[in-house]
Amino acid sequence: MQKKIDSYITHNIHYIDFCIGQLKKDIANVPSKTDNITAIMEYILFQKNISFPLSNQALDACNDLIKLLNKWDIIQHGDLAGYIYQNIKDTHDKKKKGQYFTPSEIVRYMIEHALQYYDNPFTVKILDPACGSGQFLIYAFQYLLSLYKQLGISQNKAAYAICHNNLFGYDIDPVACTIAQWNMKRLSGTYANIFHKDMLATDDLFHTNNSLLFDVIIGNPPWGAHFTLEQKQYYKQHYVSAISGINSFTLFIERSLSLLQEHGVLSFLIPEAYLNIKAHQNSRQLVLSNTVIKEIVQWGDCFKGVYAPAISLTIQKEPCEEVRRKHIVHIKHAKSLTTIAHMIPQQMY
Repeated sequence: MQKKIDSYITHNIHYIDFCIGQLKKDIANVPSKTDNITAIMEYILFQKNISFPLSNQALDACNDLIKLLNKWDIIQHGDLAGYIYQNIKDTHDKKKKGQYFTPSEIVRYMIEHALQYYDNPFTVKILDPACGSGQFLIYAFQYLLSLYKQLGISQNKAAYAICHNNLFGYDIDPVACTIAQWNMKRLSGTYANIFHKDMLATDDLFHTNNSLLFDVIIGNPPWGAHFTLEQKQYYKQHYVSAISGINSFTLFIERSLSLLQEHGVLSFLIPEAYLNIKAHQNSRQLVLSNTVIKEIVQWGDCFKGVYAPAISLTIQKEPCEEVRRKHIVHIKHAKSLTTIAHMIPQQMY
């Protein structure tokens, strides 16, 4: 279990995990696991009929999870629907896609520090390019809502403006997108700009609006996702980062930089190995040649079953070489987020 899971999930964790275990038993015995997981999540969220037989134990588990979700407060209790989905999936499938559930305290910190550069909520555009079930969008909504209300905007008008003008989310997993949309509707009362898209397919993304750029791009992109040989060939043709080594999160960094406004902010949770592994050198050079590194926070081992220390990397797009050369990078540790542990000139990287 991840460190400091949201209080509501923690309070009910044993029974939630028991219900998930009942569902996984049924899923293991049917041929099309992905389709059946989709059907189960649609039943839990929308009470849609399930077309395949469930055992009485699994059906009871579904109904009990529905009751828990009905009592759930998304602001106080966190992303329970996302937790259910992430844990109902096969462990191998999650590793193959590089998908992991981000601890809430990290999400909150990253949102607050990326958005601190923007005090006018009316024009800021925020993208989570691998939004999953919407954790970063949920916290970004809360942050922006407080800014709107400080400016005298009503709750309903602010919620509509945030979901329609400020927040954007994309994910390659259609079920995750459905959950993210459900979360945002539950939180705000309206639908958000959340779509099923392949962020890395450069020929497809934003083909209807190539002028759309973002002020903040934030999230936890997939780490070490499995790619086919055909996909690897495609990435080597379209991504500079892929030439020194292909990893899903470095591709996300490169793609996101191309969608960022001048002086826009990018903040990603990525493996600490990014800082020194040779395979990532092209990506690091891309970052150093186009941005200033505002902050690196070392979070340590923060994912259940993933033995790879994580960092949050916050960078700002900067066209001026002299500004980049003179910039000082701030390094922090998770145990003392209010203290700058090290200050390193960017030119030393």
